[in-house]
Amino acid sequence: MKNKYEELVQTKKYYRSCIMIEELKYLEDFKKLGIIEIRKNNNGVLICNIPLNNIEEFVKLYLKVMNPGRWNEYVGPTTGFYFKMINGETKHIELTDTTELEINKTIQKFIPNWDINQNIWEWLKSIDIYEDWLNI
Repeated sequence: MKNKYEELVQTKKYYRSCIMIEELKYLEDFKKLGIIEIRKNNNGVLICNIPLNNIEEFVKLYLKVMNPGRWNEYVGPTTGFYFKMINGETKHIELTDTTELEINKTIQKFIPNWDINQNIWEWLKSIDIYEDWLNI
């Protein structure tokens, strides 16, 4: 059964994500994917919308330019987390009821005090990138 956030994002016409400061030097490459710049937050992170048909290319480009030891996510008709491990290995995990624990355990490799029982949807709603996107 889908939760209220999963139901809401099914109706979105774009994906929502962000481009972190370290990856902004590749902004022109991201713009070629048709991203829509929404705003920069107080930390200088660019919040953006991504056309539905370009999310795979967005993730592929992001994983290419991202430094090891970093991760990011997107929220939309599907929601996913992608990681570049310290050794350069990449992982892309779609958020489902059965993968939430795997995502939490992977995030914990980057943030040691991360709670592996964290409700990912509640966490997403709590950060400024998605708070308006997940407004119910």
